[in-house]
Amino acid sequence: MSNFFTQMKSVIGQAEVQINIKTKGDLLTVMVLPKTTANDPALQEIQPLIMSGTPEDLDSGFIAAVRGPLKKTVGLISNVEDFEASTAKAAKETQATKAAEDKLKKEREEETKKFDVLVKRAEELEQADKHSPALDNYRQAVAIKPDDAKVKKRIADLESKLSENSLFDLQPIGGEGE
Repeated sequence: MSNFFTQMKSVIGQAEVQINIKTKGDLLTVMVLPKTTANDPALQEIQPLIMSGTPEDLDSGFIAAVRGPLKKTVGLISNVEDFEASTAKAAKETQATKAAEDKLKKEREEETKKFDVLVKRAEELEQADKHSPALDNYRQAVAIKPDDAKVKKRIADLESKLSENSLFDLQPIGGEGE
């Protein structure tokens, strides 16, 4: 029994290899060509390894003769395929990252726009002496941008102003003086 396929498996690993055999008289011509799924045009130019001999000659020396060239070619093809796959994955991840960044940027722009509208509206209300609605707008704005010192100061000023006019501050609770 021959161990041709066991030996070929050790030579080609996980690669796909096309083998064609042609008979002419007492001789066999064997063509071996590794296949690739890579898009690299240079890999499409790889020529097949062709050997001719009697069946006995090929039985005794075929594997030894193709081992070196096939291992090199299969290794090259594998490296290019791995490179192309990793490049495609990186491109996809980059696109996903860009999409996420674009979405975050859009959300930030929308928040900034909403913040600006709330602050403008609060300022208009404050100028119209509508302090309580102005305070509500400032509070909504500070919920969007909690670190905005200007809005925090306006809130504190309005709270102070509103507490000056509060009935609760003017009249003591519990009936002092009654």
